[in-house]
Amino acid sequence: MAGTASRAVQAASRPPVWVECRCGHTWQSRAKDRMTIRCPDCGTGQRVPHRTPENTGPSPEGYLPPPPPPRAARARPAPVWEPDDDEPERPSLARAFPLGSTPRGGLAGFLAALGGRAPAAPVPARRAAAPRPVRQAVPNTPAVFPTVPAGAATVQPIDPQTLPERDLRRRDDVGQMVRSLGTSLLVWFNQPPGLCEALDTTQPRDAQRCRSTATHAVRFRRDVTEADAYTCPAHARPLASTADRTPYITATVYPLR
Repeated sequence: MAGTASRAVQAASRPPVWVECRCGHTWQSRAKDRMTIRCPDCGTGQRVPHRTPENTGPSPEGYLPPPPPPRAARARPAPVWEPDDDEPERPSLARAFPLGSTPRGGLAGFLAALGGRAPAAPVPARRAAAPRPVRQAVPNTPAVFPTVPAGAATVQPIDPQTLPERDLRRRDDVGQMVRSLGTSLLVWFNQPPGLCEALDTTQPRDAQRCRSTATHAVRFRRDVTEADAYTCPAHARPLASTADRTPYITATVYPLR
């Protein structure tokens, strides 16, 4: 009770302050400075202002000191550009491009229309797609291996280690490229020199290896790697057509001399 009485004494000792709500209602209150109270008219919370001689004092109930006069806003005139006597008139964007028209050339077209400050840059031509290599003969044809009679009964495989290093590397490169195509027509690595190196896996096991003489060379190319497969006339075109499935490997047929 003592605390309540002391707060009541403090509130009675404070001079009443005028409080103005956003709804337009004004009233006097003895609440503390910066304390939130509710408007008696609309119930909206309003902060009590700091007490000053202007908003406090022995004013009669319902009296509100007149507000300070509003500060007049200074109107700044819009800048107007006036050309000098010796300065030419600047071009206007509205005159250069009427409403509804579309300038050509992007930024360069705008600058060219507004006084020719920057020439219009030429539009670069679109690069054409690189054509696929055409299968045609070239002067450097591969060498000829000694021929073997076509009527030979059996084809005995050879040991690749007995071949020259250049021929061994050729067989290894062409075998890897043909196997990467994923077709049924492959290259036999152990075929004797001079015979067709095509290996048809769709035939029976005893008829997969060709016994004909090699008369054509199928040159496979992948990036900078080139390798030849020596085949007979019946397997030259079918083996070269296996490279049509991928754009990374090309094949060209050459006749042996």
